[in-house]
Amino acid sequence: MCIRDGSVTAQTYGKWELCLADGSDDAHDFVGRICQEYRQKDSRIKYQKLAKNEGISGNTNECYKMATGNYIALFDHDDLLHLGNGQ
Repeated sequence: MCIRDGSVTAQTYGKWELCLADGSDDAHDFVGRICQEYRQKDSRIKYQKLAKNEGISGNTNECYKMATGNYIALFDHDDLLHLGNGQ
């Protein structure tokens, strides 16, 4: 997960936002707890627990609504962002 390995937070470009839309069910509530922990450590991380899983398209659209920047990059749970990509 890009948030856990630091591949986003270690970027040299500082004006990024990581928008997380959590569509997981109650059996996976640990996802929200982990995301909240990281959000508390870095204000550039935005997290929203969705009322229901809208699938990849719907969940991504919720992230678009949270974003305030000019550019969007899509990540899945197993993606890595190599250092310097935001420059």
